[in-house]
Order: sequence, then structure tokens, then C-alpha cells
Amino acid sequence: MLRLLPTQGHIDRRLLAFKAAGDPHGLDPGTDLAGRILAEAAAAGLTTAQIPPRTAGASSASTSTARA
Repeated sequence: MLRLLPTQGHIDRRLLAFKAAGDPHGLDPGTDLAGRILAEAAAAGLTTAQIPPRTAGASSASTSTARA
């Protein structure tokens, strides 16, 4: 997913989600994919979001646990 990010500028989240997952809503807040990507981006130092990586990954972990 991170390879699809432009080196400069921005990309619309819906377009990125469609390119990566075939679903324009795949990166909507609260989805497993969104939580995982936020955690990966935070770990790589690529996000300006003011949320800790643990918090970013928590949404996908709690959702995954609920399904188990």
C-alpha cells in the first residue's frame, strides 16, 4: 500500500483504496485496512497524524479480535 503513495503531493483516499483493495471505501475510518495502514505509515514515519502508532493499530486489532 505504501508503494502506491506519491513521493510528492497527495492522493485521494478513495482512489488509493480502489487501487490497493478494489474498494473505494476500503480505507474509510474504522476499517481493518485503514487501521493497519495508519499503523504502517506511522511506523515508517510517513504520517503527520497526531496519533501514536499503537492507537492507529488498535482499531484493526480490536476489530480482528471481535471476529475471532
